[in-house]
Amino acid sequence: MKIGILGGTFNPIHNGHVDIAFKIYKNLKLDKVLFMVNNVPPHKDSFYILNSDVRLNMVNMAIKNYDSFSAEDCELNKDGVSYTYESLEYIKGVYPKSNLFFIIGSDSFIDFHKWRNIDSIFRSASVVVYLRDNSHSHKVKELKEYYKGVYNASIEIFECDIIHISSTNIRDMVKNGEDISSLVNEDVCNYIIKNHLYMR
Repeated sequence: MKIGILGGTFNPIHNGHVDIAFKIYKNLKLDKVLFMVNNVPPHKDSFYILNSDVRLNMVNMAIKNYDSFSAEDCELNKDGVSYTYESLEYIKGVYPKSNLFFIIGSDSFIDFHKWRNIDSIFRSASVVVYLRDNSHSHKVKELKEYYKGVYNASIEIFECDIIHISSTNIRDMVKNGEDISSLVNEDVCNYIIKNHLYMR
């Protein structure tokens, strides 16, 4: 099997997340995509992150109409900070005969050197970098060659039209009483409103 893994806080999950996952799923002919919900990302302030169960619920709502998409909660079942290399090792153990494709945005890939044990990440999975805009293209290609030389990494650069949506902007819009129905799944939108999420 070819399994894509899109990790994120998903606070909240939005149409941009689902769109890029679907485009990569189709382009790389993946068998499934796991939406790996982060617990406590080491690079984010956890104060603004909603309870993991709430974020997991929203992910399940957003992908329910995609048979090949599923939520992965391995990071939510452990205490403390979540590191990607540990999560990929776990998933590799669950699917030992599968090829994993770790999906990451170009801005995150540029900061990849700051991540813990990137050599382990490259051993566990191929890395698929999607370009958010052309400004990162040259740097991403440089890094691809560097990591290929140093770690024998398998890296694919994916270029397509990206839906530019920010979870931060969505939270601010909710707080300001603005309409987010075009940015998130209908069920997710109703869930946010019904439960008064992000309103303070």
